[in-house]
Amino acid sequence: MFRRVLKLCINKGMVRGKRQAIDSAFIKANASLDSLEEKLVLSEVEAEAIADAETYSSGESLSYAESQNIDAWIPNFVQYKPVREGFTYNKEQDQYECQRGNRAILPFRKIVTDSKGYDKRVYRSTNAKSKTCPLRSGCIGRSDYKKIEESIHKPYYDRMHQKMQTAYARKIMRIPSRTVKPVLGILLNFMNMKRVNTRGIVQADKQIRLYFESLGTMFSPIPRLFPGTFK
Repeated sequence: MFRRVLKLCINKGMVRGKRQAIDSAFIKANASLDSLEEKLVLSEVEAEAIADAETYSSGESLSYAESQNIDAWIPNFVQYKPVREGFTYNKEQDQYECQRGNRAILPFRKIVTDSKGYDKRVYRSTNAKSKTCPLRSGCIGRSDYKKIEESIHKPYYDRMHQKMQTAYARKIMRIPSRTVKPVLGILLNFMNMKRVNTRGIVQADKQIRLYFESLGTMFSPIPRLFPGTFK
C-alpha cells in the first residue's frame, strides 16, 4: 500500500520521492506469523533521505542505508545505551574498562545469539577481579564476574545516536508529525481501528485497504489528490 500510494504521488508530480517520512502502528489481526516474512524495510525504498520512525530501527536497516548512501534519520530503539555507566570502551583493545572499584577489564569473549535471534558481542571480566571488588554487591550481586552484551551493530547505532543529537535532526523529525502521523491518528483514534477482524494476512491486508477507502470518502482532499485510487 505504501509503495502504491507513493508511486501515485510521484507520477502526479506531487513529490519527487527522494525524501520520505515513514511511520507505522501495531494493529491486532488473526494473521499467522508463519505466513509473514521479515523484510528489510529500507531495501524496498529508493530515496536520498529518509525520516523514519523508531519502529524501523535495526542494525540491518542502518547498514543498508549507509551502504546505499541514504541519508537516514531513524531514532534508536529505547533499549539502546550510548554509554555504560562506570565503564569506558577501549576501541583499540576491543574491551570495556571499569573506572571504579578494582578497575576490572572486560575483554571481548564471543558472539552469542539471544532468544529473539539477535547476535550480540559478549564482554566479560575475570573472576579474580570481580570477586574481591568492594562494589561487587551493587554491581554483579552473587555473580563471580561482570558481563556486558552489545549488539553486533552497535557502531551503526552509535553513529545514528550522534546524528540524532543535532538541531537539524530535531527539525527533520517533525516532518512525520505533520504528514504520515495524522493519517494513522485518524484511523486509530477517530475511526477506532484497533483490530482487524479477519483471518489470514491476505484478508487483513484487504481490510486495511477498506479503511483507507473509507478515509478517502470521508475526507474530500484525499479523493481529489488520488482520484480513482481506492477501488
